[in-house]
Amino acid sequence: MSINLEFIDIALLSSVQDAISEISDLSFSTYDSSGALLIPFKREDKLISQIKAYASGKDEHEKFIRSGIERAVVRKEASVFKGPANQHHLFIPVIIDNDKIVLVSSAFYLVRSEFEDFVIKRGQNFGFSPPKMESWVDVIAVKDYASVQKVASHLKSLLENILRSSYERNLNHKRYQWAKTLIDVLYNMQLPAPTKDVHSLIVDALLFLFHVDTVSIMVKERNFFKTVMSSGKLRDEVISLYIEDNNHMISRAIEGLKPTSTNDIAEISRLGFPDSINSMHIFPKFPRPAITVSIGLASFPEDGKSVNELIKNADIALYKAKESGKDRTVLFSIS
Repeated sequence: MSINLEFIDIALLSSVQDAISEISDLSFSTYDSSGALLIPFKREDKLISQIKAYASGKDEHEKFIRSGIERAVVRKEASVFKGPANQHHLFIPVIIDNDKIVLVSSAFYLVRSEFEDFVIKRGQNFGFSPPKMESWVDVIAVKDYASVQKVASHLKSLLENILRSSYERNLNHKRYQWAKTLIDVLYNMQLPAPTKDVHSLIVDALLFLFHVDTVSIMVKERNFFKTVMSSGKLRDEVISLYIEDNNHMISRAIEGLKPTSTNDIAEISRLGFPDSINSMHIFPKFPRPAITVSIGLASFPEDGKSVNELIKNADIALYKAKESGKDRTVLFSIS
């Protein structure tokens, strides 16, 4: 199954790919777990370009890449696989949520003799010849296996931390949009059910959308946000909690009108939550202000015989409507 690209920041992934190419002195391309290319090499190395210039070489190389990705996605650590030209490629599986992407490096050799052996035995099939072998010495990359593996382990950790954080942020933002739409619909439907029942529907929906242990609804009362409903595994531990409205997490969410989250145990503890809670998300929801209409009416010819006179008397009726309260319609009257 392919990874859900809706929550992958491709621009960020491309920037990270470029950065690790500079750090490792190897170029990289990125594939999803099914072998679909997400981001190509910025510059493909000349060796592979030469091989792919021939139909048979292109087919061999593509089969090798597909096979390497299939093997890489079932492994936890980076692997080095040998290709049809005796060249090696680094395959780094990066776990994001429940799926993986795979970064594939440019070609390299562990020793120069691997390249020489390929040229002698099969090189003529792809435009290589022993007399011209020396011209390729400065083109091919020769890497130490242990060094490559060490770099790969660091790159994998770096990639997973950066991309997982971005993925979770994008996923939570999307879930927040779903939740916001749901809450808006429930509130604006003006259901005959009491508020408590509407809150119960919202809590159940959020538990389903976010796959979390516990969801609480907190309502502002004076200078505090009070828990009015809670559901889930830890509901008994959070149902009696209050949070001051000047708390910086609350303020950040309200001022930005955006969700906020934290995995900082100390910060969660300062909010008054028990140690059993190790992460939390805050989603601000503001009730939409009620829209009221006041109307002043004047009729022709009873209330005026010209346009200007009718407008003037309709304005007078409008002011009387506003003075009488909201949602009022008043007819112009001389008295």
